Amino acid sequence: GAWLGSAAAQAAKNKAAIAKGFWSIREAAEGLSGEAWERLVWQAGDQDGSGLMDRKEVTRLVRRVLGVSTSVLADADLDRLFGHMDVEGEGEILLSDLVTGLTNAQ
Repeated sequence: GAWLGSAAAQAAKNKAAIAKGFWSIREAAEGLSGEAWERLVWQAGDQDGSGLMDRKEVTRLVRRVLGVSTSVLADADLDRLFGHMDVEGEGEILLSDLVTGLTNAQ
């Protein structure tokens, strides 16, 4: 019983952290037009045009390019967000998934 409760609490906490992460990144990107956003994403990571970004590229995009600080979005929460999107567990996410997540941020 107790273990199940803590697992559910942890899942809820993860979900909240992921939602907050998307929201923080989206807020930072909000001021950019579609074209600026695409150019920025390309500069930040996806130089090879694969449509995939690894954890390092996503971190660079969020921290350096968009300027989202660790006080706004902790590294652990950024990791959670990445893990949430890396469904295959391959250490890469689709850029389109990131954009979709940001677009749907509540």
